[in-house]
Amino acid sequence: MSLPQLLAIALPLSLSLLLSACGPVGGLHSSESDPATGTTNKTYSKYFDDGQWLLKDKVGISVVIDNETPIGRQMFGGLAGKDSEGTGKITVYFWNFDDRQHRVGKLRLSHGGQARGTQDSSMLPAAKPWSRTGAEFGEIPFFSYATELKVDVSLEVDGQRIQRSMLLKRRTVEENRRFYGPGGKPPYPWADRL
Repeated sequence: MSLPQLLAIALPLSLSLLLSACGPVGGLHSSESDPATGTTNKTYSKYFDDGQWLLKDKVGISVVIDNETPIGRQMFGGLAGKDSEGTGKITVYFWNFDDRQHRVGKLRLSHGGQARGTQDSSMLPAAKPWSRTGAEFGEIPFFSYATELKVDVSLEVDGQRIQRSMLLKRRTVEENRRFYGPGGKPPYPWADRL
C-alpha cells in the first residue's frame, strides 16, 4: 500500500478518534427547550439511578446502571453494531438505617420484558446495621439515547416478598456533581439521614 493510500485511511480514522475523545465516554448530549430561557444544552452522564424504601425508614434499595457499551460501538455504530443499542452494568445497593441486620435475597430485576435474576441469597450482601452494601448484578440492554429506564425489582427482605417499580433517571454531569460530589446527597427518600 502506498503512502497516499495509507494517509487516506489513517487521517479520517485519526480525526474520528480525536473527535470522539472530546465527549464524555458513554455520555449523551441533548438540547431541550426551556420557555423561560430558551434552548438549553444538557450533557448527560453514563449513569442511571433511582432509590426507594423497601422497609419504610429502615431498609432502602438503589439501582445504578452504568453505560458499559463498548467504545467501538459508540464511535462507529454502523461498523460495530447499532450505536442505539447500549449495554449497562447493574449494581444494586441496600441501605440499612436500622440497628439490626436484614436478610436480602432472591432478587429479580427486569427491564423491557428481559429478566435478570438470581435465586441464591448468598450472592447478595446482608443489609448490615447502619450501612450501605452493594452487589453487581450483571448487564442489561437499553436504548443508548434514553434519559430514563423503568425497571421492576422483586426480592425478599427477611423472608417477605417485596416488589418495586423504579424509574432510573440518567443523571446529567452537573447532577452527578451536585448529588454525589463532596457534600452531596443522593435524591433518595433517605437523603436527610446522610
